Amino acid sequence: MSAGASHAFRTRSTADNTCVSSVTNISVNAAPTAPSAPSGSVTTQPTCAVPTGHVTITAPLGAGFEYNVDGGTYQASTVFSGLSAGASHAFRTRSTTDNTCVSSVTNISVNAAPTAPSAPSGSVTTQPTCAVPTGTVTITAPLGAGFEYNVDGGTYQGIDRILGLVSWCIACLPHKEHRG
Repeated sequence: MSAGASHAFRTRSTADNTCVSSVTNISVNAAPTAPSAPSGSVTTQPTCAVPTGHVTITAPLGAGFEYNVDGGTYQASTVFSGLSAGASHAFRTRSTTDNTCVSSVTNISVNAAPTAPSAPSGSVTTQPTCAVPTGTVTITAPLGAGFEYNVDGGTYQGIDRILGLVSWCIACLPHKEHRG
């Protein structure tokens, strides 16, 4: 039967094929259309602390749609969390009134997770003395505008900030510790 059309049906007797019923019209609905492919974006890219991404679908929206990622279970929520970093993810939309109506795929890529910088390397360039009870450390790597450093769990700061270290001077005064 053609979809989206009305069809006329009659019944006839096999004993007398001149005996024919009146017409009954029965309409077949038009075939539904698949929803449009989803639109969306990565709303949270991976970080060193949370190495997964989050995607939010922005269209089509409404109670008549469900969404899926990478062939998984469909869900009403437009938010997908915990997505693998450094990968393209396939999103689909389907109709909730006819779950055989599924959109084409939209691929959305989540960036690769950043890597932590190398541990700093450096050396003591000035050792403390009794006269100057602090030492100086020079950081030699990694260097550059993209890095900050901290000493003993303190506040992170640029390399151009003071990195003088307080030391213990045990031999400066007899029988006493002196903290510089």
